[in-house]
Amino acid sequence: MDAVGRPVRIGLLGPLELHVEDRPISVMGRRRRAILATLAAGAGRVVTTDALLEDAFFDVESPAPNTLHVHVSQLRSLLAPYGPALERVGTGYRLDGAVVSTDAAELDEALRSCRATPGPAAVSRLRQALDAWRGDFCSDVPVPALEGRRAFYAEARLSAAEIVFDAELQAGGGSDLPERLEELLAVAPLRERLWGQLMLALNVAGRQSEALAAYRRAREVLAEEGGLDPGPALRELETMILRQADSVDSGGVGAPVLPVSTAPTLVWLDASGTLKARPMLDRAPVVIGRSADCEVRIDWDPLVSRRHASISRTADGFEVRDLGSTNGVLVDGTRVSEVAAIRPRGTLQVGDTALFLRAPSARVGSRQHTVTAAQIPPEE
Repeated sequence: MDAVGRPVRIGLLGPLELHVEDRPISVMGRRRRAILATLAAGAGRVVTTDALLEDAFFDVESPAPNTLHVHVSQLRSLLAPYGPALERVGTGYRLDGAVVSTDAAELDEALRSCRATPGPAAVSRLRQALDAWRGDFCSDVPVPALEGRRAFYAEARLSAAEIVFDAELQAGGGSDLPERLEELLAVAPLRERLWGQLMLALNVAGRQSEALAAYRRAREVLAEEGGLDPGPALRELETMILRQADSVDSGGVGAPVLPVSTAPTLVWLDASGTLKARPMLDRAPVVIGRSADCEVRIDWDPLVSRRHASISRTADGFEVRDLGSTNGVLVDGTRVSEVAAIRPRGTLQVGDTALFLRAPSARVGSRQHTVTAAQIPPEE
């Protein structure tokens, strides 16, 4: 049985697999496999007999409905003693979600959960869902109707991996993080955000020259495979790495690289991976949210409220205030009830977006460039 006690498990993230009470069951015949894949892809919804005939018999001009019923009966035999979980409902069929689980549905739910309630537990669940990935969605079921699902889950995998990588970067990164990023870049070489995360991971690990070499590789790959130049995200990140003073704080928490600055500065990565910075020069609150009138506008994140939170200087440091947001605010992983202090080099999370408070660096060597507030790129 799977983790939630459902006795039938269907693997869709790779070649089609069927397990009944942890026993692998061989599903023979391309029509039967196509029907099972289509029903499982329906995630508990009813799939009409017309749709099943069209999907599984796409190469037959007028398939007989009775043929479909024969295959359904054979599938019920394979599911024994849970054959009734393949139900006839109205003019179609469905798999009972109380009995049947799929790895694809678990990835969907983990992504939704992580976006709705971000935090270590949600990221851990998302990481577990990603571990089930064995390849493209139903890679051995050549049904044209599943092509849209293949594209959907290929994108879901990348989005989930980026969330997990972001969490690991916030925690200081791991020794194998650059290698895992390289593996995913081999699949999605034109994904600039992954290139940016690789650069950050290498830089946080103290491998600055390799981070800059990754930028040059990204530039070559984008040019050769996409006919593109690096976007402002990667160009800005390269500049920041070249100018950096610190890449990891004393607590080992990695964050977007910040140039040496004379002012405490709020920094974050936008949806495209572009490094953004906002100097905290006075005590006026800096409002963060989706609205155009916010000083820090995060309009790409659907979990961020119009006026989500504010951060301001106090006599003793800085404080974060939840402005009545729908999904709450986290400071260093702890939910803010109303207002909370944030330390220099602390982390503020709104929705899926993390922002980092950076204090001025006290170590400015002769070969480093001092960047004034006017030189820090403003939010677009």
